[in-house]
Amino acid sequence: MMGKPAKMGIILAMVVSSLGAAGAPRGGSEASKIAALIDGIRGMKGARFIRNGREYPPGEAADHLAMKCRKAGDRVKTARQFIEFVASRSYLSGEEYLIRLPGGKVVPSRDVLEKMLREIESRGAGPPRG
Repeated sequence: MMGKPAKMGIILAMVVSSLGAAGAPRGGSEASKIAALIDGIRGMKGARFIRNGREYPPGEAADHLAMKCRKAGDRVKTARQFIEFVASRSYLSGEEYLIRLPGGKVVPSRDVLEKMLREIESRGAGPPRG
């Protein structure tokens, strides 16, 4: 039986490989940025992700976004498309995704992810720092 970290590694590998096959720029830089964004969400200790009125821990939110990205296939080729079409709102309800930060403030996931992306791009496609 496979543990959660191993399953997530497989899911992220599938996301990255599907993006590479979908025409991401050479070197996988966009796929790497998307993987870093998903890792960034997973690492948001104390945050709660609000999707369709329900709150989820960071790991479940990251799993959900990775699944949505995988299902989007070649419709998502860039990190900005990932934020816009996958990670900002519910495909089914159209409701905006929100994040309750550890201090209690609620912000749109788009704002958090755009900030993460700026940080990722400013230093390369590694996961966001603490």
